[in-house]
Amino acid sequence: MEKQQTEQVVVSLEKIKTLLEKVAGITRHLKAFAREAGAELSPVNLDLVIKDALDLMSNRLKEYKLVERLTVIENVLTGRLGYMSSLDAWRRRFNQQDINTAFELLHAVGLAEHAKERADSLSVGQRQRVGIARAVMQNPQILLADEPTSFLDPKTAVEIMELLERFSMQKNIPALVNIHDVTLASRFAKRIIGMSDGKIVYDGSPDGITDDHLKQVYGGESWLV
Repeated sequence: MEKQQTEQVVVSLEKIKTLLEKVAGITRHLKAFAREAGAELSPVNLDLVIKDALDLMSNRLKEYKLVERLTVIENVLTGRLGYMSSLDAWRRRFNQQDINTAFELLHAVGLAEHAKERADSLSVGQRQRVGIARAVMQNPQILLADEPTSFLDPKTAVEIMELLERFSMQKNIPALVNIHDVTLASRFAKRIIGMSDGKIVYDGSPDGITDDHLKQVYGGESWLV
């Protein structure tokens, strides 16, 4: 049976927490994800990984949260920590299939030549690409992206959204993106949800959103072109 076409949803909201409560009931996992995303490879921090949350989703934090002292390939491989024993993870004993997949993902995001470099040597845009590769490495059922284009120049912002769209379609992973760039949202989203004060004020295709909807979401109107 043919897989259902993956839908990419771009959301503008005050707090992504509100929408997550409505959509998936998974907010209880967010703190664990935030801790895991920036964790050093130690047995104590590995205990913070909640496997059932990793099975469900992958959270792309806008601050990237790479482990600076690790190499790029090691950062991507941390996406598999929730699927390993604490001892194997502490020793960085990843299986060959995971290693091959990590290199494939780095190639897909255009960073294969940086695999052995430390994460702290990368540019902002490159860090974002590594974060996306690490998220996809988890084989999530849903890909969450919280302002993935923050602090990026217009060209890189488009490239990052293209990556999210490509992975979403190729791997049939729905992407839920929190973004405040209306132009990017309209360009890449199949569906836009606008929220204000915890309430949905718009839910539909990019073609249907109007200035009135945007004023309800962001307030005021002097910023509208």
